[in-house]
Amino acid sequence: DAMRSRLGEGAVVAVNGDFFNLQNSYPSGLLMLNQELVSEPEPTRSALILEASGLLRSARVELDGKWQAVDPATPTIVYPQRGFIGVNRPAERDTETIVYTPRYGDLTPTGDRVDALIDVDGGVAPRANVPFTGTVQSVKPGGGSGIAPGKLVITGVGTAGERILSDLVPGRRIVQGVVDCSPDLLLASHSLVDPPMASVVKGVRQAAARFAKPMVAFGDPRLPDPFVVDCAEKGIGRWADT
Repeated sequence: DAMRSRLGEGAVVAVNGDFFNLQNSYPSGLLMLNQELVSEPEPTRSALILEASGLLRSARVELDGKWQAVDPATPTIVYPQRGFIGVNRPAERDTETIVYTPRYGDLTPTGDRVDALIDVDGGVAPRANVPFTGTVQSVKPGGGSGIAPGKLVITGVGTAGERILSDLVPGRRIVQGVVDCSPDLLLASHSLVDPPMASVVKGVRQAAARFAKPMVAFGDPRLPDPFVVDCAEKGIGRWADT
């Protein structure tokens, strides 16, 4: 159906680019469009990344989401830092927190859950590695919340709904933090926090650097590191003539 609907646009072939969750009937794996997160990465598999230059890269990435409420009326109160592990998908666990954007559809799923509708400042969809601010507009037990452009929904499934009810009261604010130690092309994590804080990229297995001309023989282990990597996590590297 996806291929058939695009024949008029000149499509000639379709490729299945990811796995499919047969239990809950949705594609599984990282999808990011112009740095906008559409679906979360699957950390056990590599994600294929198409750069603006046309180059392809591959890396394993894990989502490590955080959010924290701030009440403008009582700024001295510090609310607990919370996490989320899903984006734009059905619930997979009895208790978990999921973020939904308009990419998911018109309405969030229904069931044993609590939705907090967030009005994103500027109406810009959340993007990886880009801070944003927003205000809690409404809270709805049972799900089924509308997701208009410029909005997102933080959903607590099962007992996680209690954290939504206690922290995300209408009128409170959230701010996304900064993702550290990540190549710009990779989605690593979303952090909704105030004050802004760092979240750590998890699961990146490989980063590549390309040079304008040949440098050394293929994979010579005797050569020193080809460039300096300023990162707290230790790693290894080698030359490769590609």
